[in-house]
Amino acid sequence: MSPRLAGCVAIVTGGGSGIGASAARALARDGASVLVTDVRLGAAEAVAAEITDAGGASAAAILDTTEETHWTPAFTRAEETFGAPVTFLFNNAGVGEIAPLADMQLDAFKRVMRINVEGVFLGLREAVRRMRSAGVTGSIVNTASLGALRGSPGTTAYAASKAAVCALSRNAAVECARAGVPIRVNAILPGLIETPVSAGMIASAGANLTGLIPMGRPGAPAEVAELVVFLASAASSYITGADIAIDGGWGAG
Repeated sequence: MSPRLAGCVAIVTGGGSGIGASAARALARDGASVLVTDVRLGAAEAVAAEITDAGGASAAAILDTTEETHWTPAFTRAEETFGAPVTFLFNNAGVGEIAPLADMQLDAFKRVMRINVEGVFLGLREAVRRMRSAGVTGSIVNTASLGALRGSPGTTAYAASKAAVCALSRNAAVECARAGVPIRVNAILPGLIETPVSAGMIASAGANLTGLIPMGRPGAPAEVAELVVFLASAASSYITGADIAIDGGWGAG
């Protein structure tokens, strides 16, 4: 049986660690050729080398998602390296900023919105342009957050940015579908996932935090990666415009 992502050329942003790195590995495991990108080139190269050592097809590139001029070269690099058009984008790069609303500085708010919203917009736009031009069936997954649906003290900028990611995703999905463009766009909404970024928070909050989750534990990046692979594959061919929570039941409970 052929791997379910055979022939898929994928770009992963924020692929140097956490959810992005796990998704890059899982995509390659299932047959995709993966360009791992990050603002930290060394981190992206390490993940790509790991994939290659395991027998997968991968390369690395630096990509600052907020820089408009970085996006076209990234797609060109993927196409030239793997010899086929990009058919999947995991628009995953993002940042958080924890501060009470009254104390938040405008510059900090703008930084979160620039990375989490403008960066996703630029990736969406480039992917739709390139996939439509190539005439391929494509899929785009944007990383939002459970924070888009739930209020939490100190997360004003982050929550607002991730709600915008959901809206961007829905609108792009409907626009593509109505125009007959075979590109699906979905948002995933991770809850508490145990990554290098969240490790300190999980360690300090302990049971006070995990006790809010019906399943009683944080998620693993590999669990999110499996959802990403599913949304990249033909198995999800009738799913577009969806906000898909992966949160251990936190949003439901």
